[in-house]
Amino acid sequence: MPQQTNYTTDWNQFDDQTISPLNFTAYGEEQIYSVVDQEAFLDQDADLIYQSLKTKLRLVPFSDYLKRYIYRYAGFSGNYNEIELAKYQETIREWFNENDTPASLADKPAKINALARNWLTQPMVSRQTVFLLGFGLHMPVEEVSHFLQNALREQGFDFKDPMEIIYWYCFRNRLPFAKMQQLKRRYDEMPLVGDSAVYGEDTMAVHQRAVNIRDDDSLMKYLRQFKADRPKGPHSKTTRRWFDDLYQQCRSIIAEQKNTFEEEKLEKAIEAYRTEMKHSTKFTEEEKHMHVDCMRREIKRWTAEEISGGEIEVYLCTITLPADQEARNLPLDDTARSLGVKRFTRQHVFDLLKNRTPINRYDLLTLLFFVHAHKEGLNRKQLIFDFWEQADEMLLACSMSKLYTANPYECFLLMCMVSEGPMATFADVWQKMIEE
Repeated sequence: MPQQTNYTTDWNQFDDQTISPLNFTAYGEEQIYSVVDQEAFLDQDADLIYQSLKTKLRLVPFSDYLKRYIYRYAGFSGNYNEIELAKYQETIREWFNENDTPASLADKPAKINALARNWLTQPMVSRQTVFLLGFGLHMPVEEVSHFLQNALREQGFDFKDPMEIIYWYCFRNRLPFAKMQQLKRRYDEMPLVGDSAVYGEDTMAVHQRAVNIRDDDSLMKYLRQFKADRPKGPHSKTTRRWFDDLYQQCRSIIAEQKNTFEEEKLEKAIEAYRTEMKHSTKFTEEEKHMHVDCMRREIKRWTAEEISGGEIEVYLCTITLPADQEARNLPLDDTARSLGVKRFTRQHVFDLLKNRTPINRYDLLTLLFFVHAHKEGLNRKQLIFDFWEQADEMLLACSMSKLYTANPYECFLLMCMVSEGPMATFADVWQKMIEE
């Protein structure tokens, strides 16, 4: 949880030259402070944020996280990015051999040297690759969790997935790859127990029970409840609950804004009617009042349930379009990918609501940003404090890492939140990015 005092002191506290290139988080924080602490920020917030995203902030690729890990544990010196790739490859090969780890979790034939080169150059890998590296590089459980949450930007160990529980148990107890295979065979040989209720429980509750596992037998006893013929859904119950609650809050906010617009439009129409009828004797004053009352009764009143995913997309990405150009023709998806996120389109919302795609941290943070950006009566420092505090609470509850300033999109949200008009700044920066 962030301390509120962090946001009431001088934000320009980092020197770009003194930050280690291995400290991805501190570098991201320094970029935030260097932007929002400028005197011109109040008047040029969108321009300054855009320049920071374009020239300073970058999405840290998986390969950099892997190099950093090897650099630290192998005792390398110098700039980690200037060390020859072959040296990293050689280290991976040696450690895999020392730890008796094959080049595949599925016992498929593969050459570790070629794979190592891929891992050291790829921007993203699969969760299974992280688990394999965890065994091959003899990672402690905290490091594997860090790779899952920060390098892959996904949830940590899934304590509703039997295999990930086995991996977690092995990493926590520093057990080798061969032991993991043995435990997997024991689990595979268990009989089905039918429809297990465990998949409907909160992830955190399941996690808490897993902490009490002490040995192989208690692990197998614990895993027995997962040996069900019921397929596991793509969402954790906790993540689903946070998403649904935030989604409903966003719909309520938009419905309220649309009702305000309808009221303003009505008042203009009433004023125009009264002006037109001011000197008219065609209707009596009573009839004129009755007509105004009828206009008020017929006003459209929006409810949250009427707000669609498409309208949320419009409110999140209010882009000024030329008269002959539609939103689908703009390179918004390319812009989103440069920040490491999937754009919050109506199709993406539909897929999330129908459980067709997993809810990720950026889906949650985008909705949370929208909710906090519409709060009234708070100064900028209190607003960002409240947003940061609830973001950390939400992400931790969903088995994700806290707000992470090494991610450009999260820096983007934080900088927008400090501006005078968070939603307007958010939209202005998107506009600048797609026009570059």
